[in-house]
Amino acid sequence: MRKSFIVFIIALSFFICITAKANKERDYSLHEKDCLSNGWKKITINVSGIKRQLLWKEPAGKWNNGAIILLHGGGGNYTNWGSKLRICEPMSKFSDLAVKNGFALFALDSAYNVVTDKTGKPAGKRFDCLYSENKPNLDLYFIKEVIVNIIPKLRPAYSAENIFMTGISNGGFMTILASTKFDDKITSFVPVSAGDPYGTSLTCTNYITLRKNAPGFYFDNETHKNVLKDNACKANKYPHEKQWYTANPVKKPSFKQFHNAGDRLIDLSCMKKAEYFLNLHGYKNEGSYILQDKGGKSTLKHLWSKKYNQPIIDFFIKSRSL
Repeated sequence: MRKSFIVFIIALSFFICITAKANKERDYSLHEKDCLSNGWKKITINVSGIKRQLLWKEPAGKWNNGAIILLHGGGGNYTNWGSKLRICEPMSKFSDLAVKNGFALFALDSAYNVVTDKTGKPAGKRFDCLYSENKPNLDLYFIKEVIVNIIPKLRPAYSAENIFMTGISNGGFMTILASTKFDDKITSFVPVSAGDPYGTSLTCTNYITLRKNAPGFYFDNETHKNVLKDNACKANKYPHEKQWYTANPVKKPSFKQFHNAGDRLIDLSCMKKAEYFLNLHGYKNEGSYILQDKGGKSTLKHLWSKKYNQPIIDFFIKSRSL
């Protein structure tokens, strides 16, 4: 009983960490100050009439291995990549390791209540991570601005020009969507705890959840199951898969997926569905990294693991020569 209570408190701490009412900048200004005091710098720009912000950090001298775009999870914010909070430590440790290995980092912040579900209900603090032919994707505009203008302007002379992308959960879905949209500009990408952005729908309801600023649930377009259900994304056919983005480059980016088999929020079948379509569309699969922790499914197994850090860095470095 005591162990279960401790696990609940840790999980609750995580959701508190990532779900401050992020439309009010002051709600995570303390964590922002932590980042700024640890070498991160803040940039605020206007994209399509909306204020957007990012934190960036660079190694001393040139960027020997290029730049990584970082996308936080639903209900989170860009300080998750540099926060001193213990529950965010695996992500901040990844940032430290990346800079140590010669990568510049660009942590993007999602907007609040700009994203909606298909009925127009606001989706809270999320990236617009699902394909839609009915509305413009303002996060893709934001990411393109970072790729095309911000990174090149800040890149020191003689630095590697490679651009990588990684993100977790909502940010992992967005990583796949953006990396396929801009597959002529991305070297490789790593979705963590994520599924298929071209075959998933978001329904924002009045469900009572801990994440009040990221309401609703994701559902697979084929099975109509909530993606947290066992085998939620497993189907014999996929007639409802959307048409994938591509810039039709001569060489498409490589990818490597990271997931925990016991993830309670995004079932492993959803990761495998994304893998199937990434393979089908010609992206080079460098093999998934799946943790097989003891015990059953857990919300905690959805989180970024410190075990991911070195393998992701190694993959990005290797992919420069693939």
